[in-house]
Amino acid sequence: MMADTSSILDTHAREELGIDPEEVGAPAYEAAIQSLISSSSPWGAIFPIFLSFLDG
Repeated sequence: MMADTSSILDTHAREELGIDPEEVGAPAYEAAIQSLISSSSPWGAIFPIFLSFLDG
């Protein structure tokens, strides 16, 4: 198990944090784009909430 680092991280996430890596939300690029748009927008925190409703 120690030779495969992705297996170690998956096991740690499941056992210690209670997170299933297969069921994690949005990809990193989508979160980065939403963060960039919301930080440059005068609407602030309202815009990401609106996008989450569109995402479904």
